[in-house]
Amino acid sequence: MSFEDTATDYIPRAAEIVMERWGQPVLDSLDSPSDYHRQMRMLREPVRHVIATELLLWQVNNGGFWQYFYNSYGIMIDDAIEGLKAIGQESYAAIAERAKLSFGVNFPEDRILRVAFVGDDEQNARIDFSSFDDEFYALDPDITGFAYDRLDAYAEAAKVI
Repeated sequence: MSFEDTATDYIPRAAEIVMERWGQPVLDSLDSPSDYHRQMRMLREPVRHVIATELLLWQVNNGGFWQYFYNSYGIMIDDAIEGLKAIGQESYAAIAERAKLSFGVNFPEDRILRVAFVGDDEQNARIDFSSFDDEFYALDPDITGFAYDRLDAYAEAAKVI
């Protein structure tokens, strides 16, 4: 079987379909807190949950909380925590909440301000997220997708695809 044969057999996950349908305006707004909040308010709650949770899982599984907060996606942390709770992943939500609290009581939604906290590279970061990463990864050591499965089931049940 060639790659071409398998590529046509790919069935996108429910959360991927949500991202495809509604994610781009959100992604385009991430560097402007006011635009981001306006875009998110325009979406139904389950769609917000799916988008924010999908992006947190993707970023943290790819490069940890440092990467998540360094990149524009960090503005989504409150929506991602809410989404993790909505899909029944309270353990993931608790870790994300503690990682957010590393910034203090006034979380900087503006990316430039967040980068001032986390540093320009992970090796010289002002906040060490490694313990949060370790806890997060320990919940699904093979990153096989238990949280992704729950997210997809949530998207399907909420009829957002």
